[in-house]
Amino acid sequence: MSIASEISRINQNIAAAYTACSEKGATLPIEQNSDHLADTIDSIVLGGSIRLSDVNFFDSDGSLLHSYTFAEVLELTALPALPQREGLVAQEWNYTLSQIHSAAREGCTVDVGCTYKTDDNCTRLCFFIAKGTRIPTLRLRLRLDPNTSVTVDWGDGTNTVLSNTGSSQVSTYAEKTDYSDAEEDATICVRLIGGKFALGRESGGNMFEFMCFIISEFHAGSNCVGILSRAFENCVRLTDVTLSASVTMIGSSAFKQCDNLKSLVIPSNIDSVSASLFAECYEMERVSVPASVTTIGENTFLNCYDLHRISIPIHVERIKDNAFKGCRSLSNIVIPSDVTSIGSSAFGDCHGLNRVVIPPSAARPYGRAFENCFGLQEVIFSPGLTYISKEECHNCWVLTHVTIPSSVLQIKDGAFNYCDSLYLVDLTAFTDPSAIPTLDNSNAFPSAVVEFKVADQAMLGAFSAASNWSTYANKFTV
Repeated sequence: MSIASEISRINQNIAAAYTACSEKGATLPIEQNSDHLADTIDSIVLGGSIRLSDVNFFDSDGSLLHSYTFAEVLELTALPALPQREGLVAQEWNYTLSQIHSAAREGCTVDVGCTYKTDDNCTRLCFFIAKGTRIPTLRLRLRLDPNTSVTVDWGDGTNTVLSNTGSSQVSTYAEKTDYSDAEEDATICVRLIGGKFALGRESGGNMFEFMCFIISEFHAGSNCVGILSRAFENCVRLTDVTLSASVTMIGSSAFKQCDNLKSLVIPSNIDSVSASLFAECYEMERVSVPASVTTIGENTFLNCYDLHRISIPIHVERIKDNAFKGCRSLSNIVIPSDVTSIGSSAFGDCHGLNRVVIPPSAARPYGRAFENCFGLQEVIFSPGLTYISKEECHNCWVLTHVTIPSSVLQIKDGAFNYCDSLYLVDLTAFTDPSAIPTLDNSNAFPSAVVEFKVADQAMLGAFSAASNWSTYANKFTV
């Protein structure tokens, strides 16, 4: 292919992209070239006349209802009215106004979600049965609270009663064996009536066995107090989930590999987002994490390819290993100042991430927090940060410059290894020749670095003579 024909092909693609943006409500620039395409895409209006801002209010299905800048939300004296959904009763936003104001003052974005209960207080599970499908045994596993009973209404006029007369929780199950072959496409709704329980899964198998491949909706009533580990794992048809405010625990991998689940609102009573909770939910676009959460577990959002935005609550203290690894659509992340620990590869392979600010209190003992973030252009190491961890930004191809604050005492092995576009390392914050940060190994920076900028001649001499820094002696400038 000739250069001229390749240029023509690229221009045709750019024109097609602008046309698509226009059809989605974007305002087109006068010069429709590649320089303005990103801003044009960003201007696309979502949900009619509302677009994403600093603080956003979402319905449980991911619909954007309200949005405010930080300045606007600080003027609010009451939360917006709750939305409505057929068959459900809106309970609350999963943030209070005070919590939103606190986040806004710190410059932390907030995605607020609405929690619902069912209008009859029963928990509902809906299953799509395709025509001609033979339905084998359906089994529900429940963990009953003490002195409680639950009636399972199978939706065909039959029911099963499960009881626990003891003083401690008991795991049991309800089973249905006599569904006939479906003569037409149909949706069956099973209701769990009364009692208090957590929904679980069969030991060694899926919660519903065959049911996991046909469940399409789950709506927690006020009688559902928890979702146990792996409850909905691999429920590939599941598209609609509402969790009531009565849900106080969600186990690990509860929604893992729910390929078609796009959004979820976590209730305000949850304080930890469990390990692998949404791992490999490839089409997950939005999760509202409440202000009550203090820990984001290992692999929580692993390989959520379509997750393009996440607001980390301001009181989160720990982001564990691989928490957001492979979230390749994330473009910007705000790590709150309360974060004290960022695990290995917590944001690894986030190819779309272009900017990150690392708070001063965030320990990163295992390194590689931002490895393989191919689109990362800017990393801000906050003043007060005492070290840059091992292979912190390993293989961040387009990172062009970094500024090291004077509080840094140590830069560990391979901190910026394979950052082949890195040309400027700004060290001008260091002004004391006797306080040069320790450089563990000369491979911390790539050979591509053109300039290490220092404050003055005294610092130039100090850095040039320091262990391992001397490798770059001919690259120090004032």
